[in-house]
Amino acid sequence: MGTYRRSKREPPAGSPQHELEYLRSVESLAEEYSRNGKRRLRRHEATVFTALSASAGVPVAVAAGAPGWVLASLGAVAAVSQASQQLLRGRELGTQSHAIAVALSRALRRLRFDSGAITEYQQRRVFEALVEETEGLLSSQDDRMLELMRYEAKAQPPGADVAAPATRD
Repeated sequence: MGTYRRSKREPPAGSPQHELEYLRSVESLAEEYSRNGKRRLRRHEATVFTALSASAGVPVAVAAGAPGWVLASLGAVAAVSQASQQLLRGRELGTQSHAIAVALSRALRRLRFDSGAITEYQQRRVFEALVEETEGLLSSQDDRMLELMRYEAKAQPPGADVAAPATRD
């Protein structure tokens, strides 16, 4: 996975202060989403590794004649690791965070490319297009992130969607 790195290019020449501040905030958001994505993906990988290691340790412990508490502990570690993967949704949220960082970075690059030798009026239009694209992207991506985070809250216990058998009086 790539990372977002602040462009070495300067903002378009002659940009008003409010545009410079907006560009800095978008760059900062891209960096934050990139950092959060990496952190979430690392955490997900750590929980996967922990669950696999603990699960793989159970047959080894049985073969070695380990006491029951060792087997129970390995099983508990595997279960907690697996549950944390499902609860934290690190892979999905990390991937989504990375996608947002890439899209913001792409929009900033496009602004810098499109702002070459153009008139001030054209530069305003290019900046307005960036704002529209960025705000639309953030709105839709944030909605998606919230949807992923709320998924577990809406999830029903297994079998909850199965109708109860009819009883005869």
